[in-house]
Amino acid sequence: MRRAGWVVVAAGLATTACGGLVPEGPSNQDIADTTGLTVAEAVPLVADNFERVWPEPVTVEDSAVQLGNGCRTDRGSLRSTGPPWAPSYEREIADPPAEFVDRALAKLAAMTAHGFVLAENPVPGDDPVNRVYRDSRGFSVATLRYGSAPTRFVLRSSSPCAAE
Repeated sequence: MRRAGWVVVAAGLATTACGGLVPEGPSNQDIADTTGLTVAEAVPLVADNFERVWPEPVTVEDSAVQLGNGCRTDRGSLRSTGPPWAPSYEREIADPPAEFVDRALAKLAAMTAHGFVLAENPVPGDDPVNRVYRDSRGFSVATLRYGSAPTRFVLRSSSPCAAE
């Protein structure tokens, strides 16, 4: 009786593990066939967008842009996997002066001149600094403030899913 129970459990685990081998979400080919956006195209755009919104002069090397999250979810582990990837770059600063945050928000709002629009309530929380702007292709620039003593301020630039 005990062996039969373990066989059923083992069979269930094997089924779950095999289910985890097939990620959910768009494949690399799906992205290539729909948007056609590639990582090679997305990375410099992510870097440029970040440079436009960081409150101080900055240069972001393409090599510093991370592939970020994969655009697929492994059903077994619930982790993101790729390809395709969503390239991103972010910086965090502790307890920035109010002027720094104000300049970041002004530069973020200026992204409307580049086709970005403010997303409605994109980030949880009541802090008015938490904002996301997106363009028609799905690129985004965002600010987030959280924590206390020290307060953390994050500025992020990211891409929609891009094929390798």
